[in-house]
Amino acid sequence: MKELLEYQKAFYKAIFTNEPMVLQNTIGEIDAFNERFKIYSNNIFASLKNVLKDDFPISKRVLGEQKFNQASFEFVRNFPPTSGCLLNYGEKFPRFLGIFFPTILYLQDIAQIEWAKKEIYYKSNSCPLDPMVLSSIPSDEYTDLTFEFPEATFFFESVFSLQEIWEDPEKEKNLKLTPSYSLIIRPRYKIQHYWLSEEEFSFLKALYEKKTLGEAYERAAELNPKFDLSKTLESALTREYFSKTEVYHENRTHI
Repeated sequence: MKELLEYQKAFYKAIFTNEPMVLQNTIGEIDAFNERFKIYSNNIFASLKNVLKDDFPISKRVLGEQKFNQASFEFVRNFPPTSGCLLNYGEKFPRFLGIFFPTILYLQDIAQIEWAKKEIYYKSNSCPLDPMVLSSIPSDEYTDLTFEFPEATFFFESVFSLQEIWEDPEKEKNLKLTPSYSLIIRPRYKIQHYWLSEEEFSFLKALYEKKTLGEAYERAAELNPKFDLSKTLESALTREYFSKTEVYHENRTHI
């Protein structure tokens, strides 16, 4: 058993260094093995690169086929999988892209959103809040409402105008330092990605952080005194951002 383990370790090292010679002490003569090893090694690399290609299509579109293949090859070589399950394999790829292409300043942010969409796909399901529930709450208690979001929720803000690049990579030529705000959420079974205004993002993020409706409104109104609470709340309910609501009295009541 120990010999098998040592062989597996040597083979693993050989694959990701692309150096079959490290197996010589384990299997002896290596010349006849070399060609078959290259085929196996190439298949492993191709499979792992395809995992990254599937998980980061926007990053691939931004970089182009050649640059993305170059980056994914180096990532696979330097960060081989540590588990037979590849669901989390690309977790470090956004950070890697930021380092590998340091002049493409927004690339890591783009990849981070893509990875968030992959992650929340596997989060727990939740039932959206029925908007009719709010009609049963006295209006003078609305400011004390708090809302719970699905587990599959991800807020992201960037100093770059990611929405424009997301929709058309060519717009990176005229890239401006215009902040962008995203909400990625899966209230049922389909991932939804929304681009938000700064005040809408601030309002929803405050609710996500368990602030009351009144506190969240104040945060948004500081950014935009004309912030439309009714319209934003209606949109949130229509898009099924919330899974539960609570109103706070002396004793907390769950709805």
